[in-house]
Amino acid sequence: TIGERLSYEQDDVATLKVLATILLLPLLYLTVAVLVGMYIGFWWALLALVALSFSFVASVHLLEAEAGLFLSMVSVLRLKRLGNDVDDLRATRADLVEKIRELVNQAIDTDTQRMFTQDDFS
Repeated sequence: TIGERLSYEQDDVATLKVLATILLLPLLYLTVAVLVGMYIGFWWALLALVALSFSFVASVHLLEAEAGLFLSMVSVLRLKRLGNDVDDLRATRADLVEKIRELVNQAIDTDTQRMFTQDDFS
């Protein structure tokens, strides 16, 4: 609700949602701890507060690791595609060299002495 009311751009909406969550989460944790403390006891409330905080920190670290893995996978896929592109370019280059040689052979005078032979480029 906060993201949609304060901005209409998709990137801003997502950013506002994350900021609102980060700002409201400690308040939610305190509310849960107070409710647990009222119904179960102080030590359980303290345990709930510590466990929820630890859970949040662990979630953030997990998301960072997932983002790193995702970026690594994207890089690996780009490198694989680049390797395929290089192979395609090499094949295209070989075809062009062959076509140029054929055209030169057709257009050259038979009496002209060649500077290079076929073996020089193999």
